Amino acid sequence: ISSIWLLRSLMKSPDFDAISRLGYEMSQLLPKEAESGYYASASSISRRGNAHDWIYTNTGCFQYLVEVGTENMQPDDLTIIEATIEKNIIAALHLLKRTAGTSIQEGPEKHQITGIVTDDTGIPLDAIVYIDELDGPMLSNRYTDSFGRYRRLLVEGTYTIHFESFGYESQEYTFVPSSSNITEYNASMVPLDYHFISFDLILPQNFDETLNIQISSDNFQYTSENETSLMLNIPEGEYDILIYSDNIYPEKFALILDEDVNISKNIKWKSAVYHDEFLTLNNWNNQGWVLDDYNGILSSQSEFLYPNSLDLSLISLFQIDLGEYIAELNMKYELEWEYDAFSISSSANNEDVIIGSVTGHDYEWKKMLFNFLLGESSVLKLDFVSDESLDYRGVEIDYINIFKKPEEERDTADLNQDAVIDILDIILLVDRIIYGNISGFEQCLSDINNDGDINIIDIVAVINIIFANN
Repeated sequence: ISSIWLLRSLMKSPDFDAISRLGYEMSQLLPKEAESGYYASASSISRRGNAHDWIYTNTGCFQYLVEVGTENMQPDDLTIIEATIEKNIIAALHLLKRTAGTSIQEGPEKHQITGIVTDDTGIPLDAIVYIDELDGPMLSNRYTDSFGRYRRLLVEGTYTIHFESFGYESQEYTFVPSSSNITEYNASMVPLDYHFISFDLILPQNFDETLNIQISSDNFQYTSENETSLMLNIPEGEYDILIYSDNIYPEKFALILDEDVNISKNIKWKSAVYHDEFLTLNNWNNQGWVLDDYNGILSSQSEFLYPNSLDLSLISLFQIDLGEYIAELNMKYELEWEYDAFSISSSANNEDVIIGSVTGHDYEWKKMLFNFLLGESSVLKLDFVSDESLDYRGVEIDYINIFKKPEEERDTADLNQDAVIDILDIILLVDRIIYGNISGFEQCLSDINNDGDINIIDIVAVINIIFANN
C-alpha cells in the first residue's frame, strides 16, 4: 500500500511546482493558533474529481484549502474570530500579490508571463494558450479572456508557450521568466489561407434518411444535414471528415486541406458482418474481462474501480475476411490519462495492428467508430491495460457491430442486421409484406431479387439463402 501511495505522490499535476511553492509561502505566513511556528502545507494526491481537481482541470485556476485553528473550532467569541481573520489576511494578500505580479509592499517573486493575443489588425482573439512544459491530457484548453489577455504563474525555468486560434497560423515563443519582472509577450496572429472543400455524394437507391457531413479539427466543428453537394470555404489545415446517417456505411477519413478539394463518394448502405450484445462470450476467448450477462455489459472489472497492473484481452473465435470495415462500439470509459488505455486491434499471423484506442475520461454511453482495412483474414482483439498506480471506473461496452463496405450498393436478406440470415429475417420479411410502410433501407434489404417489389418471391429467395448457408 505504501508503494502505491508513493507512486501517486510522484505523479504531479503539470503546474505542481508553482502550486506547491505558492502554497508553502502562504503557509509560512499563517501563525499557529495554540503554539509557536506556522502551519504546514500539504499536496493533494487525489484525482477523484473533488472540487479542487475540477477547478484546476477545467479552468486552470489554482485552488487552496486553508484550515486553521486547533483549540477553538467554530468559536462564538468575536475576538478569536477577528484574530483568526487577521492571521489569514496576510497569507491571502500574498496570494493576490503573487497573481497580480505587483511590487507593492515588497511583493513576492514575479515568475509569470502575460500578454494580449490579437489578429493582425489589433482585434482581440479567442485563442488557446498552452505551455509545453506545463501541459497534460487531463487539462481542458486554456483560453484568452474577452480582452485577448492570458496569464500564467510559473517558477524559474525555460518554457515554450503556444498560441492557437482557428483560422490563424499557430505561434510559439520560448522564454525564461524573471523573478523581478513580469514577462510580457503580445502575440499578433497571421491569418491562414482559405480553400474550398466541396462534396459530390451519390446516395444509394431509395435513400430517405438524414445525411450528415461532419468536418472537425481540434478547435472547429461543422455539421451539415442533407447537403449532397456541400461547399465550404475554410482555413487550410488538418480535418477529420465523417459522412453518416442511421444506416449508410459511415465514411470516415482524414484530410489535409492545402488547396481546393472536391470529395466524391459513392455512398452505400451498411452491411453487418458481426453483431454482439454480450449476453454470452461464446464467440470469444476471454482473458480477464468481466461479463454482466444479465444486462449484457462487458466490463474491465467487477468492482467499482479497476485494480492496478491489469492486462485484459478478448480475442474473437471468428475471423473477418479481407475488406473495408467499420467497428461500432457503444461504450463509456474512465481511465488514467496516457498510462491506462483501451484498444481494439486486428490480428493475423500473431501480428497485431491497432485499429483504435482511447484513454482519459468519456464516461457517457457513446457510439464510437473505428475504421480499418484488412488485407487478410484476421481475428479481433479488445485489450485493456493499466499501470501500477491510480484506478478509475474503467471500460464498459454495451455492444459491438462490425459493418463491411459492400462491393455492390448493398447486401440483402439480413433484414434485422444481426449478421445472420435465419428464420427471424423471414418473419420480418413477412411482416413488411403484410404491413408495408417501410424505410428505404428496409426496402433495399427486403427486395432480394431487386425487382422493385417485396413479395413471396423474396421469401423464397431468403429460404434458399438459408439452405445454401447450411
